[in-house]
Amino acid sequence: MAADGHTLKAVGVGDIQIDLPNGNGKTKVLLKDAIYALDMAFTLLSISRLDHANCTVTFCKGIFTIRGPDG
Repeated sequence: MAADGHTLKAVGVGDIQIDLPNGNGKTKVLLKDAIYALDMAFTLLSISRLDHANCTVTFCKGIFTIRGPDG
């Protein structure tokens, strides 16, 4: 269910590679077992799934940092 209460239909699950901002550049990240929903306007990252993948997420002053298991 979306944040506004609407139900979204998932049409597939799979891996997707995205570019995340990283300073002046970008870092390619592979999201595994991503859920694809046609009606989603943006890519959403689940903090609990990042935690499950042994990543660390830090929020500070409007910026977040994701670190993989290797740091």
